[in-house]
Amino acid sequence: MHDTGLDDDAVLTEIEPFGRPGGVIIAPPVHVAELQIAMAWDSVNGGLAGVDTSGDAMEVVWQADVRSSMQPVVFPDSGFLTAGGDQDIFYCTTTTLSRIAWS
Repeated sequence: MHDTGLDDDAVLTEIEPFGRPGGVIIAPPVHVAELQIAMAWDSVNGGLAGVDTSGDAMEVVWQADVRSSMQPVVFPDSGFLTAGGDQDIFYCTTTTLSRIAWS
């Protein structure tokens, strides 16, 4: 028997943020606790998604069709990857520079 470190009454929750066959999320999402958002990316099919972690049920709240080439990093002072000036981030992939904005 393998000990998972979870209580016997623990509830596991999962979500498929992209819903496309053959995708792979090879590393854990980055969690931005103060915004209650986890950012996940599909390394094979491409895609970046924000998942709301504020409640018991996780929900995808935004998606960007980008092919990520780096693991997201959150900086405490600026809040995101490469912070823009108006609730946006700049995200560089191997072929594209993307600007992701939200309100």
